Amino acid sequence: MNNTKKIFTERFAPRFVIRTRCILELLSSSPKYFLEIGCGIGDFLRVLENLGWSGIGIDISPRAIEIAKKKVTSNNIRVYHATEVRSYKKIDYIFALEVLEHIENDKEMILKWRDYLSEDSKIIISVPAHKRKWTKHDNLAGHFQRYEKNELMELMDSADLKVEKIINYGFPILNITNYIRGMIATKDSRWGLPKMDRIKSSGLNKWGAIGYFRKIILNIIVTLFYPIQKVFWHYDLSDGYIVVASLKSSHC
Repeated sequence: MNNTKKIFTERFAPRFVIRTRCILELLSSSPKYFLEIGCGIGDFLRVLENLGWSGIGIDISPRAIEIAKKKVTSNNIRVYHATEVRSYKKIDYIFALEVLEHIENDKEMILKWRDYLSEDSKIIISVPAHKRKWTKHDNLAGHFQRYEKNELMELMDSADLKVEKIINYGFPILNITNYIRGMIATKDSRWGLPKMDRIKSSGLNKWGAIGYFRKIILNIIVTLFYPIQKVFWHYDLSDGYIVVASLKSSHC
């Protein structure tokens, strides 16, 4: 599925672009109906909009929701506060990208997400990988944990979900950016905020719109490192996991 030109971000975010390119390779080739949990400021919503998908994005940050609503222009995609939506129509894909690590009782949350799936639905989750890679950025962002592969497999199994694909994406570039984020985090002004406020602000665009030269650098980084990191998807060396799962009763 070659839709790399449809990736949109206003931030200098190699992690987002590489992760999104990985996910696009794992998606259906035709537009579907989706639910994105923790949509943040809407960068991934914009990608799905460009692909012709329809669905709903939800978040708990009023500021992020405000930004996301301005970012998507299609009437086929709506953005809500997580408490505003009680039921959903049939969902083909659930996306929870960099969300689960912010939830203390992750098993309970996975079970809730599972209830939105039908036998031919899929859920795609991304999380930070490896406890040994914990930095001050994890504290700042309000993370409760990082995950090992066996923990993710057990978590999916406990919710009666079948793991169809699991990749450890981004080596070596995300290892480098994770270290840099940990260094930068020491100077962040959010340290004085309660943990929930730090969680709500973790997906906000704090750098402003990406400039021309930073966009060129971002394109160079992704062009150079994306094919390299694919070679290492199954070597468990990198900073992030992407999991594709479905109900165990699924016949897909």
